[in-house]
Amino acid sequence: VKDPQHEDIPKEMPLNLAGQSLLVLDLSYNNIGNKGVELAIRPMLERNKFLMELNLAYNNITHPGGVAIANGLNNGPYYFS
Repeated sequence: VKDPQHEDIPKEMPLNLAGQSLLVLDLSYNNIGNKGVELAIRPMLERNKFLMELNLAYNNITHPGGVAIANGLNNGPYYFS
């Protein structure tokens, strides 16, 4: 993440998307890419236990990003039945 106005932000600072009551998150059409999945989405999936719906359509996410999402779900507090 490179932003000349915010150069003090660390490169690997994940977005705080782990809100305890976040149920639905639509991030479609944001060009998040694989790096964004690794920095923001995966950590959020590992911490948020209430998320029911996540839309990442049209974000240029390829196989490595899909693996990061799967790992986030696998390491998170999710219970599948």
